[in-house]
Amino acid sequence: MIENEYLSFLKHELNNVFGYSRERVCFSFAPGRVNLIGEHTDYHEGFVFPVAVNLRTFVAGRLRRDDLVCACSVNNRQKIEFRLSELAPPGQSLWWTYALGPIYVLREEKIHLDGMEFVIYGEVPQGGGLSSSAALEVAVLLFVNSLFNLSLPPDKVAYLARRAENEFAGVPCGIMDQWAAVFGREGHALFIDCRGMETEFVPVPGRWSIVVCDSGVRHSLASSEYAKRQEECRECLLAVRRKHPHVKALLDVTEEMLEEVRGEISEVAYRRCSYVLEENRRVLEAKEALRTGNREKVRELFGGSHEGLRYKYEVSCSELDVLVEIAGSIPGVVGARMTGGGFGGNTVNLVEKGMEEEFGRIICQEYKKHTGKEVKVRVLEAGEGGRAWQE
Repeated sequence: MIENEYLSFLKHELNNVFGYSRERVCFSFAPGRVNLIGEHTDYHEGFVFPVAVNLRTFVAGRLRRDDLVCACSVNNRQKIEFRLSELAPPGQSLWWTYALGPIYVLREEKIHLDGMEFVIYGEVPQGGGLSSSAALEVAVLLFVNSLFNLSLPPDKVAYLARRAENEFAGVPCGIMDQWAAVFGREGHALFIDCRGMETEFVPVPGRWSIVVCDSGVRHSLASSEYAKRQEECRECLLAVRRKHPHVKALLDVTEEMLEEVRGEISEVAYRRCSYVLEENRRVLEAKEALRTGNREKVRELFGGSHEGLRYKYEVSCSELDVLVEIAGSIPGVVGARMTGGGFGGNTVNLVEKGMEEEFGRIICQEYKKHTGKEVKVRVLEAGEGGRAWQE
């Protein structure tokens, strides 16, 4: 649930922006997420292992007596309004793209909606790989679901949120971020099979803390490079399918199949697919390593994942590499790797409890020395998935 101070704050902002109304107020929130391991595997129907975190995006709003959709970001004090019938993909990433995309896909689903007004307040840093976009999409969908009593089941909320990002924002992402924002469980990571969407909740060992380090670099290349990586992998997939027609996605491709077509595809396509196959195996091993608290195995798997993202999938950057290298030399660090889409953003670090402050001190000092940049260190907790309710 949302704490009382947030409820008061959100309601005050709603009245401040749109004026007082007797309409009932609906509230919602959805969390950001940190992916422990399993990067760029969800859109290949593979395995991922995220954690919903205690950084959240909040929405508060109510009905209008016209057909306007009005939204305001409390963070940047910007307001937007559209007629429901005029909502269309903007063709670029704007602050409101992820707020109105969910309403657009509901309209495209032929779900009847009326006008509404709502405010948004976000704790999840934007563009940092902690999935502020999915948190906002899910929070808006949960708000609208409650406001209009749509009775959408949780899995439908996640799929609609992904559609909003794919169709309205134009980002060809997989389902991991939205699924984690809906189904997160306090104290647990989510092992997700992105083909059948079976989800297993694995406790995060109580003696380890989740610490993320924000490189200060934002992934402006991520959307275009995301699509490029998919095309490169598709080259390999099509070659495999010519010999093995039953193959549906990279999840079905074996090392033997990949080697069989190596001479028929580009070296880049081979490296991309090789990474995906290896990462899927790492996720399966990481699930058991986390469950048993196997420190050495987690360190090995995190290291292998980052190296694969750096050299085979090529979505890391020098700042992320420096952060991972520094973390590897700090006492108490269980494992470190980049997290999120790449080209900037955050690293995720599992750190022994009690060592967080020393970890933060060293990494801030060394990162500044190596790059001249500041790093923001956040100690996070595995939190619950999104919720909504009416006043």
